Amino acid sequence: MRRTMIKAFAGLVLGLAACSPPPKATTVPGGVPSITAEELHTHLSFLASDSLAGRDTGSPGLERAAAYIAAELQRLRLKPPTASGSFLQPFALISRQLTPETKLTVTSPAGESAQFDFLDDFFPYQKELPETSETITGKVAFVGYGIEAPEYSYNDFAGIDVKGKIVLAMRHEPQTPDTSVRFEGKETTRYTYVNAKAAAAEAAGAAALILVNAPNDSGPAFRAEFQAYLEYLAEPKMRLADKPEEEEGGGFKIIVADTSLATALLRGSGKTLAQLQAEIDRTYRPQSFLCENEATLTISVVQRSLHAPNVIGWLEGSDPHLKHEAVAYSAHLDHVGRNANGEIFNGADDDASGSSALLEIAEAFAQNGRPPRRSVLFLWFAGEEKGLLGSEYYADHPAIPLAQTAANLNMDMVGRVRPPGDTNPKNAGLAEENTIYVVGGHQNSALRELNEASARQVGLVCDYRYGDPSHPKKLYYRSDHYNFARHDVPVLFFTTGEHEDYHKPTDDVDKINFPKLQRVAQMAFLTGWQVANQAQRLKPNQVPASP
Repeated sequence: MRRTMIKAFAGLVLGLAACSPPPKATTVPGGVPSITAEELHTHLSFLASDSLAGRDTGSPGLERAAAYIAAELQRLRLKPPTASGSFLQPFALISRQLTPETKLTVTSPAGESAQFDFLDDFFPYQKELPETSETITGKVAFVGYGIEAPEYSYNDFAGIDVKGKIVLAMRHEPQTPDTSVRFEGKETTRYTYVNAKAAAAEAAGAAALILVNAPNDSGPAFRAEFQAYLEYLAEPKMRLADKPEEEEGGGFKIIVADTSLATALLRGSGKTLAQLQAEIDRTYRPQSFLCENEATLTISVVQRSLHAPNVIGWLEGSDPHLKHEAVAYSAHLDHVGRNANGEIFNGADDDASGSSALLEIAEAFAQNGRPPRRSVLFLWFAGEEKGLLGSEYYADHPAIPLAQTAANLNMDMVGRVRPPGDTNPKNAGLAEENTIYVVGGHQNSALRELNEASARQVGLVCDYRYGDPSHPKKLYYRSDHYNFARHDVPVLFFTTGEHEDYHKPTDDVDKINFPKLQRVAQMAFLTGWQVANQAQRLKPNQVPASP
């Protein structure tokens, strides 16, 4: 499942639901018994083995995993969906990664310099990385909290020319010991947001913005506060090669830094950050000024071109009037590879569990005898961990048009159970033995009711606590079903929840509950079978806007 670090750049909009009449159940198809815990164990043990080195997107390990899936589809006598004769749908990627040569140097008028290191002392905070390495040099200007707020009669950029300067600002907004008298009192405003400060600095003509914690900030230290984001930054950032960049050249440069960098930038001014903050907070007046020192920011980037494969199998429907439509099952085949220490992240639950369940579902359809009325697509996506890239590419290049896709049933992390008596807070989100979390049911009640019936047949209870797109965990946006939902395709996303091994080297096969995984696969098979055989298609969703 994809992490959510980049969600700081976006907002969410909640949509409404569109529903079909409640579906009628049909008899249990004959393929159900072919979904076994033993075969799930066989598939998952290979996909989550050290030999695949964590199945990172663009790696030989992911290629081997894709070849394994394709060989199984060939064994099941399923068909490739196109005339190419291949089960693989390769797509091109551009990978960019910040290197340790990313530095920030502060130089005094006397030529004395101090160097600060990427990740240890600062990090760039931007959605896109530049195509090539670049260097920005400029005089430093202190601009208080970096706020221009006319409705509060406050402007840190008034009376100072910051054109071409690298500006230093504090996070948050002016306060006093009495927190009820500044801006909105104890309630923070939009001017505390990084993007609001960056917009003000860029509008004033600054070359870059450096943000530091204010001295009276009682929050954790730099590395402790941003540890998860620092780990994210150390990884390559990928995008589809056939899509334009959101921000050419990476956009306006924003740096978040430790307060030690602020001390160096202010050296020689006769003022400390603590003194400046105290004066701003006491008087409610900006204390902006030009510093004597110069800063040089070097953003060092290495760019590579990569390819990764989606894997697609197809079972043609039996009804000549409906087989042009399809039910699309999905899981993601990729994981996150290795860490800097060489430890392998095998991703047994994330998402070798869903990929193995999908293989068993494909076998159940293949061995069921007569195919369902609609066609069925089996989709293993790459690049999910890099931003849902494989499913995004598929949505742009579908095997069957999305307008003819009756539903998407997505499985991501479906192999774990919260042990009885487990008090580990990191396992608080794990489903219990007979529970499955379902996302997407809020958008299509007919599909939800149909899946409820399937769940009851295998002894599972559906829990919709994460189904609302506005839920803080944002699961609606964090797996491959979203690239169907944003095209109005009815979706269900099945998961057993996050746990202490999420994106850790300890996500291994011995943690998987195979009887539970078997029931999840059977439920998904039954639901897809019903959708594929209904006389009337489910009505499309009305879905939230893109986050």
